[in-house]
Amino acid sequence: MELIRKSNPGFNSFVSTLYSGADEFLRNFGPDAYIAKLTDKPLPRNPFGINIAASAGDHGEIRESLDSFEPKTRNFGKVLTQYLDAYAKENNVDPILTTGACPFIGSWVTQEVSDRTKSTYIVGLAPELFGKKLNPEEIPLNDNIKHYDAIIYPDMPIFLRSPLVGKLNKGLIVIHGGYGSMVETATAADEGRVIGFYDIGSEFGMSKTGMQSLIGATYKKTPAVFFKNSDPSVLLDRVLTEISIKDQGIGDSLTSLVVYNHTHDKGNHPDFQQGQNSVIVNLRPASKPATFSHNGKWVRPVDQTLFLASEDLIMELFSEEYGGSAQEWNPRPIEVPKIIHPVGMDLEQAVVAAEQLRNEFGDRVVWHRQF
Repeated sequence: MELIRKSNPGFNSFVSTLYSGADEFLRNFGPDAYIAKLTDKPLPRNPFGINIAASAGDHGEIRESLDSFEPKTRNFGKVLTQYLDAYAKENNVDPILTTGACPFIGSWVTQEVSDRTKSTYIVGLAPELFGKKLNPEEIPLNDNIKHYDAIIYPDMPIFLRSPLVGKLNKGLIVIHGGYGSMVETATAADEGRVIGFYDIGSEFGMSKTGMQSLIGATYKKTPAVFFKNSDPSVLLDRVLTEISIKDQGIGDSLTSLVVYNHTHDKGNHPDFQQGQNSVIVNLRPASKPATFSHNGKWVRPVDQTLFLASEDLIMELFSEEYGGSAQEWNPRPIEVPKIIHPVGMDLEQAVVAAEQLRNEFGDRVVWHRQF
């Protein structure tokens, strides 16, 4: 293990190489900050940072749920490896995966990534926990972190260290998560990052309630985007797509079209009876995630596409596909989606119409997923 202390001129250079924008925070690192290099893996030349915000340790109510969380979390790490490798190859970047170097959830993810690829540089940005500094002599003996490529100890309490994570990475993925993850996520949202919440079936934690809390609590517009899903492939595909969209600067030019299956439980629509199934087509800016409710009732998304085109154009062309008119039912403000009920069109026809639009738009289709 090579130890680089804050007094070493190589300390600042190492951190700045990993994290663009770190220079302004380095002066806030404590006097006992250090870097423990655990491998000889070369430093990334074109860094691409993803952070895992996860619950630390086995404290409180999470202790009883860890056995059920472990297989889901390890599977997430396996899928994450595949997506990071593919993204790195396609975009010529060097992935950096950062966690708090804490045991259990974050460690399970990084262990799976470390076992499966050499292209991702794994960093533990370790806070001071419960007033206890991280002794570098303990690192090589710690099974939870010996698979990391480097441990950066900034000599900061967790609530000073956590905002760094939200600022220094392009994307944040929350797996369960407690107070530290709450700070990381709030900072990432304020910085306009891409945030994915991996739903592992917990009844508590940030991945359960974080997205709704952030959306409900904010009083200002933010370019951040939030997604929540229990399928690692769906979540990672969308998170990495959104990061690419931000890097290209095309987010404001995209429109999301989602086809839903909806059952009418009330006779409140002139063209549908109670209990009748119908199609809902949802148009919204791409930065607004697909909703799973309509008029307070759960609806099932079936097909979603991101088009490099305006909402008005997509609405007009989709309406032409089903032979109707570009008419909104129950129109709402722009912050909430535009809704179309294509009367006379069943679910299969709506999905086919969306496919025909994709064929027509060709390379202006940025992303597509069937649920």
